[in-house]
Amino acid sequence: VIEDTIEIISEEFSSLLSEGKIEELSKLSGFLLKYEHDLKNFALMFETHVYDMGSNALSLVCEEAKSSPRIYVETINAILSKCDHVLQSAFSRHHSFTRAANKACERFINRNAITEALGGSQISPELLANYFDLLLRKHWSSKMAESVDKGLSLVIKIFPFVEDKGTFQRIYGNLLAHRLVRNQSISEDYERFMINFLAEKCGTSYITTFDQMLDDMKSSRVLNEKYCEWLAGRLEEDPIPGLVSTTITVLRSRSWPFLPKNDLTVPFQLGNLVNSIGKF
Repeated sequence: VIEDTIEIISEEFSSLLSEGKIEELSKLSGFLLKYEHDLKNFALMFETHVYDMGSNALSLVCEEAKSSPRIYVETINAILSKCDHVLQSAFSRHHSFTRAANKACERFINRNAITEALGGSQISPELLANYFDLLLRKHWSSKMAESVDKGLSLVIKIFPFVEDKGTFQRIYGNLLAHRLVRNQSISEDYERFMINFLAEKCGTSYITTFDQMLDDMKSSRVLNEKYCEWLAGRLEEDPIPGLVSTTITVLRSRSWPFLPKNDLTVPFQLGNLVNSIGKF
């Protein structure tokens, strides 16, 4: 009976998808599953629907999203949420429809109007890494900071669909390095959380240098505390003129994405400071 009416059923399925009639879709897919009908063509229709929905949404915000990682990420998230709702409510996360949805999301996230306008599929991981950087910089107000957890959840949701994880790794590492050395990260706990997530998805080798960066900053904090304690005791016995407030940061060159610098010539006015650090 199904084979005799498959064309009519397919047209109805497509119509229900377009109109967003979840309850009717659920009944129809349940009917097909009950009689063990092949879902390949229906899953393909769902894949096309999700892809078109994502591509169209990103086309509508193309101009704004080219210069706004936030708009890019939030637009993608809105589509993923809609897709997830249909997947759960209409198809009970059946593996055929889940696989179709994942393929569609991967396609429109990596190749869309924004990536085409800006130069290719590497744009998606670049915008995602920049969005994460915006979240974790200290310019957030206390009210805006309440949205950091929500923002991180968006990164975690979208990242698995990114194809060029090497580009994300490179840009994320550069931005992490600048946040740390400029003391602009709002929280080491958030940084650790993201690094652990990346390790879970991509393996520990993916985050080795990120771990080392955080370790260097932690070691430098301990070093500064010990230096300040040592200096305080020293100044009580023998005041040193010309000292200025300073922070020592010791970085492993292989872990940080900074170009080699020229030899540093220290101004003579800082001679006593350099000598005190040397004695320490």
